[in-house]
Order: sequence, then C-alpha cells, then structure tokens
Amino acid sequence: MPIHLQDFMGVHPWLLWLSLIPLFVAAELLWRRRVFLTWTLALAVGAFVAALVPSWWWLQLLVAAAAGLACHRWLRPWLLRQLPEPRAVR
Repeated sequence: MPIHLQDFMGVHPWLLWLSLIPLFVAAELLWRRRVFLTWTLALAVGAFVAALVPSWWWLQLLVAAAAGLACHRWLRPWLLRQLPEPRAVR
C-alpha cells in the first residue's frame, strides 16, 4: 500500500517548514527589504523544532514566531547596515 502525501507530511512536518524556505528566499530576492530573510531563519528554527518534536505543532509555531520576531527586531537592523542597498532598476 503506497503512502499518501498527507501521511508523509504528517510523519515529517519538518519538510513542510523547509518547503517554505525557497518561497521566502524568492520573495527576498524580489523585494530586498531584508524582512523575508529574517523570517527565513525563523522557518529554519521551526524546521529544527519539528524534527525534534514532530507531534507538537503548537510548539513549532510558537518557537518559529518567537524566532521570527527576535530576528526581525535585532537581526534586520544589523542586516540593513551591513548589506548594501540594491540599485534602482532603470
């Protein structure tokens, strides 16, 4: 009996978190406001927590949200200072 995709993702929730990372990286490449880059790190933290505790989805969300807010609060200003602003497209 083959495994259904929903069953597979239910067993491996960290793959759901990792599947969102390329979308956030693409959004960062399009808008370059350093917002999606910080939330990408939060997705990676959420994937790590999901790999440790796959059945506690609420803990995954709480830790990812806390990591995202912390990265957005403290890492984004540093990134804005360190990384050059992209030139405007003519």
